[in-house]
Amino acid sequence: MGWCFQNTPLTRPQVKAEITRMATWETDSYTVSPLRVVNHGSTWYAAVQYVPKNDACAIPFSEYDVKPGAPVVLALIFLTRNSKRDGFGYKDMSESLGPVESTCPASVLKMLSPLKPSAEWAQAWRDRCTARNELRAAIKDGVTVKLASPIKFQGGFEGDTFTATTYHRRGQHRRCYRGTDGALYRLTDYSLIGAKIVA
Repeated sequence: MGWCFQNTPLTRPQVKAEITRMATWETDSYTVSPLRVVNHGSTWYAAVQYVPKNDACAIPFSEYDVKPGAPVVLALIFLTRNSKRDGFGYKDMSESLGPVESTCPASVLKMLSPLKPSAEWAQAWRDRCTARNELRAAIKDGVTVKLASPIKFQGGFEGDTFTATTYHRRGQHRRCYRGTDGALYRLTDYSLIGAKIVA
């Protein structure tokens, strides 16, 4: 599915309300409702529950390891854009597509139904999210991380090994990383996928 836009930008509470609305519907066979909706930046994650109306109604997903007639809870991912010029836009997908965005918090992951071994893309996505959460929790000032592959920055520096530190400015505290050249850099969640703590 591509991007969908509306002309008017939304506030953060309005974005959450809109995603909650989109994740709520009903058919003759089951009802759908979000159990939890959270965001990481412009990416929103929802734990969405499908509840069959009776034992004869089948949930339209085969990759979840649940008993016939039991509810299924899966993850939906919403990429969003929001500006005065373009208005509010979103692109949604399920975890079964193996999204690149892998910043889903543990509070959503722990609500999801177990997967069958055949659900390789969804399992790989959950594993990336879990690894990211564990790495984030382990990174403290002074911890050195080695990235899965080197990054080249605008100033020309290229490296894969950085030491975590906190940048203090005007009362703000931001996580930064010191490169082997001594300069400070910001590392995105995407760049930290597959990173290892080495010291």
